[in-house]
Amino acid sequence: MNECVVTDREGRPLHFISHVEDITARKQAEDKLTHQAMHDSLTDLPNRVLFIDRLSIALARLQRSESLVGVLFLDLDRFKLINDILGHDCGDELLKKVSSRLVDVLRPTDTVARLGGDEFTIVCDDIDDEKDIVTVANRVAETLSKPFVIGQKEMRVTASIGIVLTDNPGAEPSVLLRNADSAMYRAKEQSESTYVLFDEGMNARATERMSIEQALHGALERSCTNPSCGSTRPRSWASKP
Repeated sequence: MNECVVTDREGRPLHFISHVEDITARKQAEDKLTHQAMHDSLTDLPNRVLFIDRLSIALARLQRSESLVGVLFLDLDRFKLINDILGHDCGDELLKKVSSRLVDVLRPTDTVARLGGDEFTIVCDDIDDEKDIVTVANRVAETLSKPFVIGQKEMRVTASIGIVLTDNPGAEPSVLLRNADSAMYRAKEQSESTYVLFDEGMNARATERMSIEQALHGALERSCTNPSCGSTRPRSWASKP
């Protein structure tokens, strides 16, 4: 509301003029845009941006407590097969149902987000020890093990889960997320429907694998650009001899 005073020649107030504008529609539009920027369009869960913000807040609380913050990184096993066989509409419906179950099984103070595809992340604060976060992982696995009904079809899914724990309020959220992702891939390598807790050795092994892969690709490119190779273009691994 804008307001001004009308005075006479001596400066004495005569009356007020007020202007009132209803900004409800504009405020609703702004709130909607803010929500869309912070949430996944399919599941309405927090997206990566909001997840990192929530994780940052949880880490800041560690300065005033002796608890831990846990991050879980979930990847649905063989989800691509569901998309390929049953179609993307069925896959999208499954992702929405998975999202609802994850929200239902977690505490109100926990945050579950969808990063994209079939990848979900969870941040749990006020964790006492490793046993607590493992309990959360088991609870997630249990709720996902129950059959989902999509249309007339019943299906079951499992998830590989990577877990990272920290008591460091200065930890970088992006690093924690990357470490949980590394642990998830280790879980997927071991078997379906399992969880793995991150350890620093995983980073060393991942760096070693990356160095080997880069060296192999470099050797292949050097070999295939050699005149004796018969071609100046690297040959695809999938190409026929």
